[in-house]
Amino acid sequence: MIKPILVVFAFVLSFFLHAQDPVLIHLTDGQGLPDVEFYDVLEDRKGYIWLAADSGLYRYDGKSYKHYTNPSKRGLSVFNLFEDPLGRIWCTNISGQFFYTDNDKLVTFIDLQSELKGRLSSIAVSETYLIVTSLKNLYTIDLQSKKIINQQIVSNSSLSNALVFNENYLLISSDSLWDLKREFTEKRSYKLKHLKTQDKKPQLRPYLFKFKNDIYYHQKYNNKNFIYKVNDTFNSKITALIVLKEIDEARINNIVQIDASLWVLTNQGAFVYNVENGKFVLKNHFLKNENITKGIKDKDSNYWLTTLNNGLFLMPNIEMLQYHLPKVFKKITALDKSQNEALVLGTSNGYVGQFNLETKTVESYIKLQSKVASILSVNNQAEHYVSTDNNSFVINADNINTVEKGFFNAAKDIAIINKDTTLYCKYDNAYFHIKSKNKIIPVSDNKRAYTVHYNKEDQTIYIGYVDGLIAFNRHLQGFDIKYKNKPILANAIEQTTDGTIWVATFKNGIFAIKGRKVIAHYNVSNGLLSNQIESLQTDDENLWVASSNGLQYFKSASKTFQNLVATDGILSYKISGIEVVGNEVFIASNAGLFSFDKAKVTKPSSASQVYFDKIEVNDKRITDTNNVQLDYNQNAIKIGFNVNGYQFNKKGTYKYRLLGYDSKWVCADAGETSVKYSSLSAGNYTFQVKAVSNTQNDTGDIEAFKFIINKPLWQKMWFITLCVFALFSLILFYFRHALKKKELARQKQIQELSIDNELTTLKLENLRSQMNPHFIFNALNSIQEYIILNKKNLASDYLGKFSDLIRIYLNHSAKGEITLQEEIDCLEKYLELEKLRFEDTLDYNIAIRPSKMHPEELLIPTMLVQPYVENAIKHGLLHRKTNRKLSVTFSIEASRNVIVCVIEDNGIGRGLAKAIKAKNENNYYKPFATKATQDRLNLLNRGKEKQVGVEITDLFKNEKPTGTRVSLSIPYTMQ
Repeated sequence: MIKPILVVFAFVLSFFLHAQDPVLIHLTDGQGLPDVEFYDVLEDRKGYIWLAADSGLYRYDGKSYKHYTNPSKRGLSVFNLFEDPLGRIWCTNISGQFFYTDNDKLVTFIDLQSELKGRLSSIAVSETYLIVTSLKNLYTIDLQSKKIINQQIVSNSSLSNALVFNENYLLISSDSLWDLKREFTEKRSYKLKHLKTQDKKPQLRPYLFKFKNDIYYHQKYNNKNFIYKVNDTFNSKITALIVLKEIDEARINNIVQIDASLWVLTNQGAFVYNVENGKFVLKNHFLKNENITKGIKDKDSNYWLTTLNNGLFLMPNIEMLQYHLPKVFKKITALDKSQNEALVLGTSNGYVGQFNLETKTVESYIKLQSKVASILSVNNQAEHYVSTDNNSFVINADNINTVEKGFFNAAKDIAIINKDTTLYCKYDNAYFHIKSKNKIIPVSDNKRAYTVHYNKEDQTIYIGYVDGLIAFNRHLQGFDIKYKNKPILANAIEQTTDGTIWVATFKNGIFAIKGRKVIAHYNVSNGLLSNQIESLQTDDENLWVASSNGLQYFKSASKTFQNLVATDGILSYKISGIEVVGNEVFIASNAGLFSFDKAKVTKPSSASQVYFDKIEVNDKRITDTNNVQLDYNQNAIKIGFNVNGYQFNKKGTYKYRLLGYDSKWVCADAGETSVKYSSLSAGNYTFQVKAVSNTQNDTGDIEAFKFIINKPLWQKMWFITLCVFALFSLILFYFRHALKKKELARQKQIQELSIDNELTTLKLENLRSQMNPHFIFNALNSIQEYIILNKKNLASDYLGKFSDLIRIYLNHSAKGEITLQEEIDCLEKYLELEKLRFEDTLDYNIAIRPSKMHPEELLIPTMLVQPYVENAIKHGLLHRKTNRKLSVTFSIEASRNVIVCVIEDNGIGRGLAKAIKAKNENNYYKPFATKATQDRLNLLNRGKEKQVGVEITDLFKNEKPTGTRVSLSIPYTMQ
């Protein structure tokens, strides 16, 4: 026999103490709770949890706590929460102020400090009145006018709270009961007859409450609690005493009805009573060392208990029981059911104990050497096979301290083949142990194995190896079992009564096998909470599945899953074992041992109503979510959503989509309660979100938020239409302008052609003027005279110059511009011929100033200067007999970009020339040069900025004409 390191026997010390309590979650300031001292708790119709605390009023939405206060509020603490018919939350403080919530703010309704004088009152609110009771006074305040209506209630002792009953208000004192109509139009009072069991001087204000449509009240006499039932008719003037001996001397803070039970909340915990055979029977006693102030059950069947100095306690499932085991059994790593009405527990620190199913206690336990890896109760041998990390033991089921050395060191799993043969697996292989021969035989090649199972029906052995699942027939011929040609990596194997082999895997869900073939596969896509399976246990033809996300009950007939998660009281998902005893299911985990009645544990489902708690546009919050119209650059939208209720955002998740952007539903990550869209394009959008429980089923209605992002100005239809119209107008204007321009160009071209024709004509006229018959006649006469006088050389020379001049005129007539030098050369030849004709009585001079000017580089219009020189000779010098003088001077004014040509003669002047012309009008030679030249100047100057200017000046000396000066301003260009 192996002597254990430590043997301890733990017996039940008192059968009056409960061995188990419902699972309780303790919330303190360390978990974000805003206070640890609470006086009241209330759930409103929207699912918000309201807390009256020492530091004020708080609202809990399932994620965070919001504090409500206002500047007029005196002090911090608030009491007596009440929800009125409008959904407003009311509270009061010791200073006599009364508040209600409205539009997410705390509003001061009335201040009764002078009336209440610092005494805490109780409140009730109807559709019309606020009802306040304090000591011996009753106040009713009209909600509209805030006018106080005095009620004539005379009492020699303290008044109770006002209780709504049959559409009336009831109040009670130590000797009277008042029945007030809801609108306070009538009141009735009844004298109460007490049983003679107490002193006539009450120590506290009475507390009136209703339980199952009956009226009760509590009073304290001689430091003892008394509860009375008031007769239903109020006529017999008697009361019945209800004896609750367990709370005889406790301080009662509150009495409430939850479900069908009466909860008495005291400084010694919460006492829960049921009525059995007309008597109150204590059902449970929770939190024995806590001062409980108030308790409620919320819409998700969570129980909230507030304490005076230790925060909150949350009971997620009253049917989920947690057992008070010795501290050494805190982390349970192995569990099995024994034949002697017991469970066998193994722990991470090496303890093994027997849990009595009747007393619900660990009656005895033993300390082994290291962590317990697996336990198998061999019922036909009354033994427990216990494997630790580095050893193995056989423990006597009747006498747990009888321990022998085992044969299956460090076994991960054990299965019984028959009375003589045991199968077990470990880190290096799976082995048979033949008891009669005390022999160990390896099953196959050396490789790690995790789980084993023996099917007695077809004598098949299943072994889960590190690289796959193998089934061995009775001849140990192995068959690989695969799914879709992939190995199954098993970590647990169980068999239901219908012969189905169920295989749990590390990360691929569970498989159902029959005839060595996979007949079904379950994962998160078809019902599992997680693909990572921790433990399996059969329940007749059904199955319990523990995964990393909760515990599930699989009903094979309907192929459906029933889920148990944190909100159902599962404190840890690290479940090491499951055992079924009748309707009671026991689960072991690193948080201890738990049990529940499988027929009662399922909490009624409530629709998880999602709502929007924050909507931001470009990082700025908006409050009005109706008909939201946004500019094109207001396209960064953040939407926050929530479901009221404890732990929904831990156990559940959300699905959302943005219609107009993507029609597919997106599943939010765990804990994700908002989504942000950046750079949305213009359009109509509808954001939809719905709550999803961890069954992957939608649990509430779809909540929607609609908004429109308007197109920018340049994308709006009216703007596009305007732009198209403007573009069309511009195109039309362009083509009209182009046509008009083309027409103007055509007209200009025609005009230019006309001008060119006129210039050509004028050139011809100038040419004719320069080659007029008189000049030609005189020139020919001169030539003839030279011939007659036999002056052949002079005649030949004169004739050559005359022909050169004619040639130059003809050449210039084909050009628009000539150089200044060409003009000067032409003038030279012309004046030479005129001088010969005047027989050297004509002196002329052509000068260029300054001398450095380059006349061969300057271009001027043709046939411009010569006509004025001709006029000077014909009209001024011709009538002078001697001393004929003519000067032509060219100078440049670079600043004006013009050439100034000055033609000056000493002729008879324009006055005498006109007189001679008039006298000889009939036979006088009519020159063409003057008119043609002037017309040509007008054509040359048309439309030009720089024009040819002509200035004619008559010269006088002593008032006698001495000649004429013509000044020409000729614009030039560079050649």
